[in-house]
Amino acid sequence: MLRVTRDLMLPTAITGSYPRPLWFTESLRGRSFKSALGDSIFREQYLDAVACIINAQEAAGLDIVTDGDSRFDLAVGGKSWFFYPIERLGGIEGHRDTSRGWMQRHDLRPGRILWEVQEAYQPGVVRDKLTRGPLEYTALWKTAQRLTDRPLKFGAICAPALASMLWDEHYRDDKALINDLCDIMNAELRELAAAGCPLIQVEEPPHHGRTTRPDCTDADLEFLTQAFNRQLVGVDAEIWVHTSELRARAAVPAPARRRRDHLRVRQLRRPRPRALRQAPDRQEDRDRRGEPLQHGRRASRARGPADPESAGVYSARAPGDHDRLWLRS
Repeated sequence: MLRVTRDLMLPTAITGSYPRPLWFTESLRGRSFKSALGDSIFREQYLDAVACIINAQEAAGLDIVTDGDSRFDLAVGGKSWFFYPIERLGGIEGHRDTSRGWMQRHDLRPGRILWEVQEAYQPGVVRDKLTRGPLEYTALWKTAQRLTDRPLKFGAICAPALASMLWDEHYRDDKALINDLCDIMNAELRELAAAGCPLIQVEEPPHHGRTTRPDCTDADLEFLTQAFNRQLVGVDAEIWVHTSELRARAAVPAPARRRRDHLRVRQLRRPRPRALRQAPDRQEDRDRRGEPLQHGRRASRARGPADPESAGVYSARAPGDHDRLWLRS
């Protein structure tokens, strides 16, 4: 149910990580957050950085603030978005040069930028049953919330997306691995909500990436919907869902292009300006054709209706359409 945004006409907040101050040079490097707070240099830099980041958001007039994901290490390609939880889960030992999930989805090979990112990531190897470790989401949220009077949103990768950065040598069953990840994340998020966190952002349900694969089926998408909901059972907070927008390419088969809108949730990130993807027409060319100057922003597509009665997400089927994941806010 709506808690933070119930009476806000147009709530404002940032979506992802905030740029690190240049002087914030310390990192957790796999340590427990609460243990690292005993390191005087890390403690001073971390608390000062979070205070500055929150202050910047307050100065901008945002209704809802975040800690800027300051727990993440200073690493290549946003590595810690995946690896903050991976480094703290039991059952993971060692690493591989790449992951099955990324290879299937991105056709990685030398010369592509994501190959360089993957080389830096080194996916973890699951050698035993996954168990919950010191994720300490509650401690992270409490540390930041005490620095502001405004509601502080906590965001984290969703469990199904986390599976794509693991090399499974134990389960031999993707669904079993994902379900265990969901149960671990559910315990962490329930504890976070019980501690008073009013707003939790769950990030990147993998539906949109799965639909770019030619072997994607409705059963695959339905399982991902069930898994996403599984991690949110009993989480007593307002839930936001963030997903990066995906644009289907001509190389994607037509059925997959139709399925790419399977995931319909509140879009927290505005579409990228077309000017960043292709050179805009010159003004004189548009004048010659009698066309107004366009700035390249596409109109946001309409999203599904929100149910104000409960939090979480649900799968709903419309006649002749595919299952969709809707935000219930």
